[in-house]
Amino acid sequence: MKKISFLVLTLLFQLGFSQQNNFESKIYAENSTNEIGCLDAPLGQYPSFVYEPLCQGIDEVFTAAGSQGEYSLIHVTEGMEYIFSTDIDDIYITISDNEGTTVYAAGYTAVTWTASETEDIRYYLHKDENCTVVSGELAKKSVRCGQLPDEPVYDCNQNYVGPYYVASSASGDGNFMVADDFFVPMDAEVFNMKTLTYLLLPLAATDTDFKSFDVYFLTDNDGAPGEVITSYHDLTADSTTQSPDDFMGYPTFFTTLTLPDGGLEFPVNSESPTRFWVALQVWSNSQQNIFTAGFHRVTGWLSAPNHQSPNNGETWNTTIYEEDPGLENIWSFEAECELMSITDQTDEKISFYPNPVTDVLNISTQSEISEVVVYTLAGAKLQTVKHLKNNQLNTTNWVPGNYFIHVKLANGNSKALNIIKK
Repeated sequence: MKKISFLVLTLLFQLGFSQQNNFESKIYAENSTNEIGCLDAPLGQYPSFVYEPLCQGIDEVFTAAGSQGEYSLIHVTEGMEYIFSTDIDDIYITISDNEGTTVYAAGYTAVTWTASETEDIRYYLHKDENCTVVSGELAKKSVRCGQLPDEPVYDCNQNYVGPYYVASSASGDGNFMVADDFFVPMDAEVFNMKTLTYLLLPLAATDTDFKSFDVYFLTDNDGAPGEVITSYHDLTADSTTQSPDDFMGYPTFFTTLTLPDGGLEFPVNSESPTRFWVALQVWSNSQQNIFTAGFHRVTGWLSAPNHQSPNNGETWNTTIYEEDPGLENIWSFEAECELMSITDQTDEKISFYPNPVTDVLNISTQSEISEVVVYTLAGAKLQTVKHLKNNQLNTTNWVPGNYFIHVKLANGNSKALNIIKK
C-alpha cells in the first residue's frame, strides 16, 4: 500500500517510495504475448509490499533495485491498461497471476497489458526469454497507467485541474503560504481578476475550520514569485462545497473567494502574455494545518510549478526536485476580460502547423502577414520577422521549449500563438 505522510516543507504528501516522473512521450510497442514467459523466481518476492499504482499517466518507479530472478506484486484494476518497463533495454519482463502459474503478458523492455479483473499480479525480470538470470544487474521497475492531466488554457478564466497527488501547507498559523502563477493574455482588452477557487484540505476535517484567508498578488521573478503588488486580508469564503473524493482519508473542499472592491485589474502587455503570481494563506479556527490539494504538472507546460513559503512570504521554495517537473495546485480563477480575436473581428481564420515543430512552422491566413514576433516564456523578445516569406517561420535554431508568437496582419489584426519547439 502507499505510504504518504504530512510534511510542512516544499513537498508534502510525497510517496514513501521513489518515483521517476518522466513526462516526455514514450512509445511502447505492443510486444506482449500470452504464449511465452518466465515464471521462475529463485530470489522470491521484492519489494515485500504490494504496490498500488496511482495511475496518473506517469512512470511510477516502485523499486530502484529490481533483480533478475525475482518478482514484485502489483495491484491492478479491471479494465485499466498498464505499461510495465525498466530503465534497462532488452530485459525480459513477464506478467502473471498472483500465484505465478499463468502468464498474462511477456516481452522485452516494456510490456503493455490490460487487466481483465481486479487482483494482485506478479511482475518478473529475466535476462531473456530462456529465463536466464544474471546476478548483480539491478533495474528500476516501473508501472504506468491512467492519463496525464490536460494543460490549462491561458485565457480569461484559467483552470488548473489534475488527479490528487500532494498537499502543500498554506497554514497561516504555521507561517506557510503557497503561490501559483497565471497569465494575463496579450490579446485581452482588459483583465480584471474577480474570484479564486481552491481545493483545500483541513486537518480538522471540516469546512467550519476555515477562519479567514489572506491573498497576495505578486510580480514574476524569473519563474518564481516576485514583489507583492497588493494584498487582501481577513477574507471569508463566499462558498464552500465538499469534493466527492476524499484525499488520503481527509475530506476536501472547493472554496471560492471573491476579491473586494470589484476585483483587481492587471496591466495587459499587447506584445507578450504576462505572468503573475497569486499566493494564498489560510487561517484555522482550531490552529491546525490547512493544505492546498495538488497534482504533478507536465514537462513543457507554460505554467511554472507552484511555490511554498515557510516564513510568511520572505522566501519561496520551488516544488521541483531532481527529474520531477514540479507540482500544481488544484485551483482556478475567473476574470472580467474580453479577448480580441481575429475570428471575432473579421471572421478571418488563422492556423499553424506542425505543433510541436522541429524546423519550419507554417502559418496560414487569408491576409498578408506583416510581422511575426517571437517571445520566450519569460517575455523576452527572441526575434522579429518582417513580411514572412511563404508564410513559413524557421525554428531550426531555437532551443527546445515553449514560445509565444505574436502574428500581425497587414489589415491591422493580430493573433497570439502558443508554439512548442521540439
